[in-house]
Amino acid sequence: MLKIGIVATGVLATGAAAASDLAAPGVVTPAAPAAWTDAITAGIQIEAGILANPANPANGQNFGQLYSDHANSVMLNQILMTFERPLDPMGAGYDFGFMLQGIYGADARFNHVLGFDDYLLNGRNQLVPMGIYVLAHLPWLTGGGVDVKVGLTGGAMGFDAVDPSVRPFYTYGYISNYLVPFLHVGGIATWHVDDVLALYTGIDCGSQTSFGSNDNNSLPAGYFGFGINRLLDGKLNVLAMSRLGPEGSLLVYPNANSLMTSWNDVTVSYKRDDKLTIAGEANFYYDGVLNNTAYGLAAYLTYAYSERVSFNARVEVMRDNSGKIVGNYIGADSYTNSIRGLPYGFIAAPAPTTYGEITLNVSIRPRVDWAQIDLPIKTLEFRPEIRYDRSLNGTYAFNAGRDQDAFMFGGDVIFGF
Repeated sequence: MLKIGIVATGVLATGAAAASDLAAPGVVTPAAPAAWTDAITAGIQIEAGILANPANPANGQNFGQLYSDHANSVMLNQILMTFERPLDPMGAGYDFGFMLQGIYGADARFNHVLGFDDYLLNGRNQLVPMGIYVLAHLPWLTGGGVDVKVGLTGGAMGFDAVDPSVRPFYTYGYISNYLVPFLHVGGIATWHVDDVLALYTGIDCGSQTSFGSNDNNSLPAGYFGFGINRLLDGKLNVLAMSRLGPEGSLLVYPNANSLMTSWNDVTVSYKRDDKLTIAGEANFYYDGVLNNTAYGLAAYLTYAYSERVSFNARVEVMRDNSGKIVGNYIGADSYTNSIRGLPYGFIAAPAPTTYGEITLNVSIRPRVDWAQIDLPIKTLEFRPEIRYDRSLNGTYAFNAGRDQDAFMFGGDVIFGF
């Protein structure tokens, strides 16, 4: 990140002295309080990767993948552009901030919001805003106060983040791809009841929709949940979130307002020490449009071998009871069209399927003195990865319907300015 701000300097004043006297000690004027603008940051981060598939599927698709769907093809996943002023984590009084964030690249295909950027660019690499919101810390109710976020915001549940530098893997798991919402237009509040308990509630237009005619139905949706933090000497954190609302399009379903969809997700993270972190996620999803369910479990392990090398493992099982949730969107605009209620291309499994996957990677952050070679790079990370997916109930879902399983390998590189 490139720091933007004003640096306050102390003023050194010395008293007058005779030539025979020793120099008088300096008197330092107290530094002025940090300006609000001191916390503003800006940055650009680039991620590119490839997920090779030795089976070379005839349709060129890695089945069950969104962001890494093109087999054997180098992808510019995202150029993440951020301009923000976060809240002061130690602030006790009123505080305000903002976020302006967008991405350009292949990842943007799955992050459009109706009414904001439906068809801004139409190729594989597209451009979308990912965050346009204001933040406020309000010292109300309890000592921890209430944090409020209003605008275009990311989803409030799930383990994996859009920012690749804060998620462990290049590829997403099934839960992160298909069982959590991505973006909303609305607001969410966090009440820090005490040092351990936080309560969440929010309301929005729906998943990846906005106001008026840009909402695919005419009712809102919203979140509620809780977090339990710093248990077991600060090592254990739990986040449980639920979401309810209609998500179908009135263009397809005249009764879309009554077709309620429910997301329910619990993540648990245990940091045993500076070396080992273990996490788990459980998710239950009810699709009001399909009148069917999906659910999954995932376990994560991170071992920090050194400051610059860490190993990651993920094991996941997910059940799609309809056989229509997991699949590949064919065409640059298919995902957005599916939200709007327009025709779209989609390759699904031939039947309800239970999926299993194991993913392993290593994260390498080499030590480079970028200042010495006059480059403004702040982040450099390589993440080679191998992944094995399998249908656990015998469905031929992978490699254009030819196989019950798929072996893939590749990874990504991340560098930021």
